[in-house]
Amino acid sequence: MAEKKNKMGDNLWFLLGCIVQFSLGVYPTLLVYVQRPPFFLPTWSILLLGAIAAIVVVVSVVTKKSGFKQCFDIIGIFHKPLKQQLQFYTYVFSWIGGNAANIYALKYTTHPEWVQGVMLLVPFFVPILTKITDRKHKIPKVWILTVTFIVATLGSVMVIYGGHTNDQEKDKYAWLTILLSVYSTFSAAVFFVFTARMSRIFKLKPSSMLIGIKLFFIPVCTIMTFALREDWDTYRSLNVKGLIAFLGICVGTHCFARILQLTVIGKVGAPKYSIVQSLRLIANLIFNYIILGKPPNGWIVYVGAALIIVSVTFFLSMRIFLKYRELISMWDPENFFDYPLYFSTTFDEYSGNVLIKTGEKKQLNGMYKPLLSTSSDDDQGSTNIMDGKKLTFDIKVSSDDHNESEDNGNDENQIKNKNENENKNEDQNENKNKNENKNEIQSESTGEEN
Repeated sequence: MAEKKNKMGDNLWFLLGCIVQFSLGVYPTLLVYVQRPPFFLPTWSILLLGAIAAIVVVVSVVTKKSGFKQCFDIIGIFHKPLKQQLQFYTYVFSWIGGNAANIYALKYTTHPEWVQGVMLLVPFFVPILTKITDRKHKIPKVWILTVTFIVATLGSVMVIYGGHTNDQEKDKYAWLTILLSVYSTFSAAVFFVFTARMSRIFKLKPSSMLIGIKLFFIPVCTIMTFALREDWDTYRSLNVKGLIAFLGICVGTHCFARILQLTVIGKVGAPKYSIVQSLRLIANLIFNYIILGKPPNGWIVYVGAALIIVSVTFFLSMRIFLKYRELISMWDPENFFDYPLYFSTTFDEYSGNVLIKTGEKKQLNGMYKPLLSTSSDDDQGSTNIMDGKKLTFDIKVSSDDHNESEDNGNDENQIKNKNENENKNEDQNENKNKNENKNEIQSESTGEEN
C-alpha cells in the first residue's frame, strides 16, 4: 500500500514537472510567435501556470521530494549534484537567450551580427560564474536556485510581452518555430527517457541516439511546416545547400563543443551542456537567417561541410584510438575474443566505452563502472545488471570425456532396452502361438466326441 502511494506521488510530481516545463518553454514561445494564446486560452493563463510552477518549486524545496529522477526538470534538479544543477541553470538561461535571439533576429535583422553573437554567448558564462561563486563564497544552493528561478521568470515575462513582431510576412514561419520549440523543450524530458531505454536495446550511448533523433526530426519538421504553409518556393530556396549548412552546423557545434570540453574548456570547469547550448544558439540564429528568405551563401555551406568532415573524422579516429588503447592494455592472447564490449547506458554520469571481463572492473576515463558484475555458487550463477534487475541461470559443469561417457552410456541403455523389448515381444508371440495351438487341439477333440 505504501509503495502504491509513493508511486502515485511520483506520478503527481512528474505531471507537475511537465506543467512547469510547458509554462517555461512551449507556452511563452506560442504567445510570442502566434501573438495570441493557443487553444483559445486567455492571456492570463500563463500567469496561472507560472503560479503553479512557483508552488511546485517551493513545495519541492520544503518537502525535499522528487519523483522525476531521470530528467533534468525544475523539480528533480533540486536534489541533483552540483554539476547537474549547473547544467540546468544553463538550460534555463539558454532558453531565455535562445528565444531572445530568435525574436531579435526576426525583429531586428539589420543590426550587426556581433551584437547577437555576444548576447548568445551570455549563457556560456553563467554556469562558470555560478560555480566560482559557489566555491569561494559558499552561497547556499537554495539562494542560487531562487535567484535563478526569479531571473528566468522575469526573462520569460520580458520575452512574452516584448517579442511581438507585428509583421505578417515574418510570422508565416511561426509553425516551424513552434514545432522546433516543442521538440527542444520536451526533448529534455521525453527523449532522455526514450533514448535511455532504446540505447539499452541497441547498445548505443543515449547521447548518440539523441543526436540521431534530432538530425532526423528537424528536417521532417521543416518539410511539414512548409507543406502546411504551402510555401514550396521558400523550401526550394533552401535546397541541398541549406540542408548541408544546417546539419553541418548542428553536428559540428555538438562535436566542436565536445572537443573543447575534452581539451581547454574542460579545465576551466564549464559543463559540456553549456558549451553545446551556446554554440547551438548560434546555429539557431544562422538558421533564422536561412528561413527568413536568405539562402546560405558559399561560406556557410563550406563551414557546414568542413565541420561535418572535421568532427566526424576526429571522433572516429578518437574512438578507434581509445578502443585500440584499451584492447592493448587488456591484451590476453588466450581468451582475447571473450571480452564483451558494452556501451554506457546512462546519460551524463559516465562516458565512453567500457570493456569488462567477467568478475572484474576496468578503469576508463578515470572512473570505475561496474556495468556487469557476476558471481557464481556451485551450479548457480547470478548476473547483476546496472538497472537493478537480477537474472539467474543454471550452469552445468561437465568435461568432454564425461559427456562422451554419458552419451555412450545412454546409447548402451537404449540398445539394451530395445533388445529387451524385442525379446519380450518374441516371448509374447510364442505364448500367443501356443495358446492358438492349444485352442485348435481342444476344438478338434470336441469335434471327434460329437
